[in-house]
Amino acid sequence: MKLKLLHLCLLAFAISTLQAQTTAWTKQNADALAGRPLLERASTPLAYHVFSLNLEALKQQVQTAPLRVAGVTSSVIVSFPDAEGQLKNYRIYNAPVMQRNIAAQHQDIQSYAGVGVENPAETIRFSITQFGLHNMTFAPGQTSYTDPYTTDLNYYIVYKKQDLMTARTFRCGTPATTHANERNAGLDNQQTVLSTDGTFRVYRLAMACTIEYAAFHINAAGLNAGTLAQKKAAVLAAMNVTMTRVNGVYERDFSITMQIVDGNEAVIFVNSDTFDNSNENNALLNQSQGVIDQFIGFDSYDIGHVVSTGGGGVAQLQSPCSNDKARGITGLP
Repeated sequence: MKLKLLHLCLLAFAISTLQAQTTAWTKQNADALAGRPLLERASTPLAYHVFSLNLEALKQQVQTAPLRVAGVTSSVIVSFPDAEGQLKNYRIYNAPVMQRNIAAQHQDIQSYAGVGVENPAETIRFSITQFGLHNMTFAPGQTSYTDPYTTDLNYYIVYKKQDLMTARTFRCGTPATTHANERNAGLDNQQTVLSTDGTFRVYRLAMACTIEYAAFHINAAGLNAGTLAQKKAAVLAAMNVTMTRVNGVYERDFSITMQIVDGNEAVIFVNSDTFDNSNENNALLNQSQGVIDQFIGFDSYDIGHVVSTGGGGVAQLQSPCSNDKARGITGLP
């Protein structure tokens, strides 16, 4: 009798697990979006698939995912739609882009990584925040994204990177001569250490923002009347979304990842800052080092960066872990 009960319990558990994996996503026709307020986007992909998402169900599925560390194999299997509109299974790991203390203070801001079950060459990086789910999947020869599409965060679009057209122009503000000079200097330096040892490296990231960048995301979160702590948490959530995807690329291509440092709230400027009001990249570049050192402390981070609304980007080359390690600017949002 006990054996039968055990079998029944195992069967019930298996069924509930299977249901959890298959009910978070439901494929929809594009007309399901009719009459629903859409989120503002800089551009809409030429082709995409629409899915509805039970975000709370997804949160339940991933909440027991183990921390991504060497030698640990996750038993948490979760399905996500691909750019062809098909569901694929991934083995999920908790992969935070924030250091331990700041992550513990913001437990509704999460980041995960996954490896394909059917095809381990396929990987996924995704975040879950108050802005919903954002993911980035890598398959051989193809990168795809999943973004929230409606303001209620119940409907999402899945699309290939190649199908995303944008009117925005990205301008690299680092002169070509600087690239060449610093690259040659690195080759001439016989003390340069090449990181080809197969080690996965973690860098501490101090990520500051201008008040204009903060205002954009505070407004998007509907928190213009919120407390200062709520506003800073919303901006931190937006940074988490960005860094989850950025880390996806850096982990794949360079075997490095970055974690936002404990106390980073100090450089999330909401009401006032000492940055250039125009958000002009070169002006910010000359201010970033001093501001981040003042509020975070020079020895408390490896890489410093400022996000603004200026567009494009500029950075000093070979600066991580140097005296100029905070000289990097990206214009989003």
